This record gives sequence, structure tokens and C-alpha cells, in this order.
Amino acid sequence: MYKYIGSYFPLKMRKRVKELLLYAGMTVDVKSYLGFIFLFDFSLSFILALFFMLFFKINYLLSFIVIFFLVDAISYMSLHFKADAKARFVEKVLPDVLRLMAGNLKAGITTDKAFILSARPEFGIFKKEIIKIGKEIATGKDMGESLMDVTKRVRSAKLKNVFELIVSGLKTGGQLSDLLEQTAQDLTNQKIIERKIRSNVKLYVIFISIAITIAAPIMYALSIFLAEVLTQQMVAIDLGALASSVPFAIDGSLDLVPITRFVLISILTTVFFGSLVLGQISKGDEKEGLHHIPLLVVSSLSLFFLVLWLLRKLLGTLLL
Repeated sequence: MYKYIGSYFPLKMRKRVKELLLYAGMTVDVKSYLGFIFLFDFSLSFILALFFMLFFKINYLLSFIVIFFLVDAISYMSLHFKADAKARFVEKVLPDVLRLMAGNLKAGITTDKAFILSARPEFGIFKKEIIKIGKEIATGKDMGESLMDVTKRVRSAKLKNVFELIVSGLKTGGQLSDLLEQTAQDLTNQKIIERKIRSNVKLYVIFISIAITIAAPIMYALSIFLAEVLTQQMVAIDLGALASSVPFAIDGSLDLVPITRFVLISILTTVFFGSLVLGQISKGDEKEGLHHIPLLVVSSLSLFFLVLWLLRKLLGTLLL
């Protein structure tokens, strides 16, 4: 049934999802995956929309559409996160893999065995790729082609650049063991530079985090409380004969619900774009910031309602 439903998705979408599944290391049929995700997202959206309609009186159709697109987006982004996690792990162990290969080659072991013997358990998901390269070389496949095939299964620009450099060096007559060893050293030096860069931008990350989770909620809470105070104070003003000349009515009927909704939407918008900025600054990729959204949303909204409650509790009796 899942495969039948998945067959109705556009070919372009199926190709894109198939590519992401390959990057994420998931060996599942793309049509079955799409069919399962569609039914799961549809069922979850149906239940959540019903919940919001019964308990919060929110329009069912609107809730269903919004929730369905959100859940669907989360399902799609989860593939990106898995692919990126796989790539980061490969980049982390890559220098050790290259050094081990270089050591095996210098010990006089053949190229195919050098790759296979370098496949240690601690290399995790990259172990299978290393073994596959060794087996393909043993069966007569060009090593350069085998290396570049790995880049089609691991979405890592760094890995692709490294393998392209190795292949280019081999074509110009370079010694494989020296190429691997020098590349491993270059990767290690690059990691050191990246750590220094991250330490230098920590101040910006802290500043943005404080602005999102502390400064903005407090200012918005003060704004709501100030609006409440002004409304009550204006009602208490006795204009007397001047009342007829005032160009607006002062009857205490200011509705704070739209203002509160605007504030909540503003907080959520600030958190979303702030998280993207944090991801770009700290990791060099906006998508990395999406991981922070749930925590930042909870922190910002909790502080907003807490400050607003404290203001009403401590100052409300004096000003309201």
C-alpha cells in the first residue's frame, strides 16, 4: 500500500528523496518511504487538528493544513539532519582513516588490503565504505572511480575535495601513501583553525542567544504590562468639560488579545530567524540552527509569561 501511494509523487521529488535516503544511509525503497511518511503525517495532523479544535476552538481545516505542512517539513528535514550527521562523523574520522591507510601502504601491504585493514569498528558507518573501496579495487575497479563513488553516498564537501585531491595526485604520479599522510595532516590543521574560529565567534552566539531568550521576552512582557497600565490609567482620568474635545474615546475597551497574539508571533519569528543565524555563525550552515528552535521557543515563551505574571503580581496592585 505504501509503495502504491508513493508512486503518485512527482518523479523529481522521488529522485530528490532517494538521494537524501542514500546520503542518510537508509536502504529503503523511496516509494514505500514516501507512502509511509504521507500516511503517518496525515494521521498525526488529523489527530492534532481535532485536539486543537476541541480544546482551543481553532478552525479544524486551518489547523489541519498548517500542522500537515509543518509535520511534513519536519519529516523532510529529518533526512537532511541524518545526512549531515553522517557527513560530520565521516569528516571527524577521515584524518585517522587516511593515516591508517598510509601506514598500511608503507608497511608493504597492497592497496586493496590496506583499505580493508583500515576499516576499524570505531569508524562506524564509514567502515562499510572503506571495505567497499578495498573490495572494488581488488576486483579491478579504478581506485579513483571507487573513491568518487563514495562522495555520491556521503554528502560532504570536505570528503569530496579530499578524494578529488587524492585522485588528482595519483594521476600526476604521486605516491599514494605520501598523499594520504599529507592530506590527513592538512585536515588536522584545518580542524585546529576551525576550532579557533568557533572560539572567536562564541561571543556573537552568546549575544544572539541572550537577545532571543532573555531580552526580547522581557521587553515584550513589559510592553503588554505597560499597555494594561495605560488603559487603566486613561480610564481613571477625569477630563470633565474637555472630554468633548478629545479626538478619541477613553472607555477602557482596549483589546489586548490582538497585541498578545502579535507579541507571540514576533517571539516565534525572532526565534526562527535567530536560530538560522546561530547555525550559520557557529556551524556555517543555517540548517544546523533548526536544532535549537524547540529549546529557544520553550525558553523565550516561558520567560515571557513568567515576567508578565511577576509584573502583574508585584506591580499590578500599585499601578492597576
